[in-house]
Amino acid sequence: TSDEAIPILLTSRELYSSLLEIIIFKFILAILIGYLVDVFIKENHLTSQKDTHDHCHNHSLFIEAFLRTINFILSAAIEMIGTDQLSYILLDNSLLQPVVSAIFGFIPNCAASVILTQLYMNQALSFASLLAGLITNAGLGILVLLQNKVNTATILKICLILLMSALFVSLPLQWLHLH
Repeated sequence: TSDEAIPILLTSRELYSSLLEIIIFKFILAILIGYLVDVFIKENHLTSQKDTHDHCHNHSLFIEAFLRTINFILSAAIEMIGTDQLSYILLDNSLLQPVVSAIFGFIPNCAASVILTQLYMNQALSFASLLAGLITNAGLGILVLLQNKVNTATILKICLILLMSALFVSLPLQWLHLH
């Protein structure tokens, strides 16, 4: 999901080409990875479950409050750290910056994509690193999977696919950017 990055990039006319590139890269990558997952992962637990029992979506108030508290704490921590410190943490002008950005993208809220996009706009983050973080960023998607008690192994596979997809695209782009 890049829904937060899109309106931010639309505010700056000189970044329209970057926005278009992000959309194209992510669209093509989504199609390729989707087909690869279908071919190589025969058991797709998310789309073809053999048991057809009804999923009960009643969750305790405690779990809901806990997830919202974690989200609030993460947002507050990101805000307190600040843009300059985040740029330093994200290894400005390093070949490893896309790796750190991809991991940062796993933060389960929209703040991660907003911060990555703002760092890119301030030229503290490379295009490859922005792309890596936006590929792994699934908003609250991973938390929803946890909340619905999806098998941990399945969630880890999804996260690994996201991470490997992000690095497959962003590391060569970062290498080209630095050379």
